[in-house]
Amino acid sequence: GEDAITIMTVHKAKGLEFPVVIMPYADWSLKPKNGSVLWSKSNQEPYNNMGIIPLNISSRLNQSHFSAPYQTELLDTYLDNMNLLYVAFTRPTDRLYAFTPMYNPNSTAAKTGDLSSLHQLLYLALKSPHYATIGQWNDNNTYTYGNNQNNTLTDAETDEVSPLTEYISNDY
Repeated sequence: GEDAITIMTVHKAKGLEFPVVIMPYADWSLKPKNGSVLWSKSNQEPYNNMGIIPLNISSRLNQSHFSAPYQTELLDTYLDNMNLLYVAFTRPTDRLYAFTPMYNPNSTAAKTGDLSSLHQLLYLALKSPHYATIGQWNDNNTYTYGNNQNNTLTDAETDEVSPLTEYISNDY
């Protein structure tokens, strides 16, 4: 119906638009999963006679004969994730609500400059000087951008509305 909520993956939403999009888990890794397989070949001995071989993805590949294909896989994965983010953030016509974990500027990743997850990317981008001038951060670490249209509910609608007082989340 017209007042229905549609739940779908970002991939399924491609090409569609909705007045409001809520992303309760707007956080995913920007890097390939450790242990996933990268198929590659090498021109160096003794690997050059093996053809295409499966490699377990790990940062250790960066210091091996397979550094170039590993770097290519990293860049391809970043690009895929930026495309996914683009699709997710361009579906709403009126409002987007994206929930991410709190960014910890004292974390090891923050101190080493390791940009490995979406919440890190969003936080650092929105804290940059450019976005500080077009949006605003409030006291509960929420970034707001755009016009906040005051859509007042009618008396009939307020009977069915319950405020969200707790955000329940699980890491999967």
